[in-house]
Amino acid sequence: YVPGKTPSGANRHWASGTIAIQLTGPTVVDGHAVHDGVRNAIVSWNAIAHARIGLTATGAVDRLEPAIGNGRNEFGWVESSDSPYFIPGVPCTTAIIYDTMTGVMIEADTTCNAMTYQWPDGLFGLYTQDNVADAESAALAAFGSWLGLDASLQYGDPMDPVAGSGTVVRLLSADE
Repeated sequence: YVPGKTPSGANRHWASGTIAIQLTGPTVVDGHAVHDGVRNAIVSWNAIAHARIGLTATGAVDRLEPAIGNGRNEFGWVESSDSPYFIPGVPCTTAIIYDTMTGVMIEADTTCNAMTYQWPDGLFGLYTQDNVADAESAALAAFGSWLGLDASLQYGDPMDPVAGSGTVVRLLSADE
């Protein structure tokens, strides 16, 4: 894998061995339990043999929208169209706050769009309908960024930023 760098050239990393994650927003989007995919992604990242950091979901789901700069690492869905984190054509956005000199991560938040995108359970392969996203695939990519990884140019890698609508990528490779 390629670690993300700060402007000063330091690798982005967490000071602690455990990253607490607050799941936020609606627990069901269009009839689908979206946080189940996030929990599956947490299990996948924690299973990486050489991982020195563990992700853990904390407490009950908070119905508030993810908010950058509140001191909590949050992953959730937003159902309002005025969210400043929505980027056209992007199902989820991730914001990371880190020390630009040392690379120590301070906070990470991922906001997923429940207005424009559908998040059906049990996707596999490639779903050809527009604006369909897989919660587990989105969470694997987001948590890779949270862990300090840069985007990948390898097709089929969870860190590939241009996977496209309906693409399901749930397999972490040995180099993650």
